[in-house]
Amino acid sequence: MLSRILPHPLLTLALIIVWQMLMNSVTVGSLVFGAILGLFVPIMTAAYWPDRPRLRKPLRIIEYCLVVLWDIVVANVIVAGIVAFKPNSQI
Repeated sequence: MLSRILPHPLLTLALIIVWQMLMNSVTVGSLVFGAILGLFVPIMTAAYWPDRPRLRKPLRIIEYCLVVLWDIVVANVIVAGIVAFKPNSQI
C-alpha cells in the first residue's frame, strides 16, 4: 500500500527540496505544493520505472554531490576569469 503512494520516496524528497530551493523561501503554500509535486510526479512516472535501481552504496551519493559541486565551482572561476580579464575582442 505504501509503495503505491510513495513509489520513489527519495525522488519525492528530492522534488520537495528542489521546489523549496526554486521558491527561495519556505512557506506553508510552497511546502504543500512541493509535497503535491513530490507525490504526483513519482506516481505518474512509476510505470516508466519497472525495474527500480537499488541504492547499494548510499555514501556514494555524497561523493558524487561533492564532485558535482567542485565542478560547478571550477567552471564558475574559469568563466569569471574570462569575463574579468579577457578583452572583448578575444571573447
